[in-house]
Amino acid sequence: MTTRVLVASPLAAIVSDYLEQLLTPAVVVTASTPLEIRAALQTRLRFDAVLTDLVSNDTTWAPCFDGLDVLSLVRERDGGTPLVYALHNARGEAEHVAELTARGEAAGLVLKSQPLAEIGQVLREAASGHVADLPGRHVPSLYEYFSSSQRGATAARLAGAIAAGRASDTASLAAATSVSLSTAEKVVGYLRPIMVARDEHDDDLRLTSASVYRWCGLHAGYLTSWCRRHGHEDVLATP
Repeated sequence: MTTRVLVASPLAAIVSDYLEQLLTPAVVVTASTPLEIRAALQTRLRFDAVLTDLVSNDTTWAPCFDGLDVLSLVRERDGGTPLVYALHNARGEAEHVAELTARGEAAGLVLKSQPLAEIGQVLREAASGHVADLPGRHVPSLYEYFSSSQRGATAARLAGAIAAGRASDTASLAAATSVSLSTAEKVVGYLRPIMVARDEHDDDLRLTSASVYRWCGLHAGYLTSWCRRHGHEDVLATP
């Protein structure tokens, strides 16, 4: 049976021929930009598996598109298509992986440094219905905190605006997030629970708004991704 694979990555054209040989008989469709990915998913061809980057440094993707956006596009079309994610294995990917784990939405993870033969094997297994175990988490994920309640969503909006560089004080934060000044003043209260739960602030230091702004910078990639994919794009860019 022919395996139909979509490779959604800026490097798709480089690996497609080799993957097609590994998966023979196979049809490998390549898409290297968000526009090409959307176009590939609008064709009549149904894919048995999708291989995509989790986070890419390519300017056609970053900072406004990542593998979780690919997940959203695939799920809009077909809820059952398995996705395999290629990772740099960098710190900046940790929260993206945590969301995939919490959602149970990845058939497998591979490293970009792995031999293509191994990546091809994971794709073959995913296409046949095998789902790999994802790494466990020892701290609460940002995805779960932001998605748990309206307060969590407000925390995400505040953090996203800071991460996007749209706020430097209470007034600009309130304006960027369309909340009251009193809500913006409570940004520490909104983000303290998750920062403390994850042990991401020194207990010997007072947790201040400066601490929160620094924390948002450290998690900027995921914060902007979460807001973008959950209907809060307004906090990321000037109207």
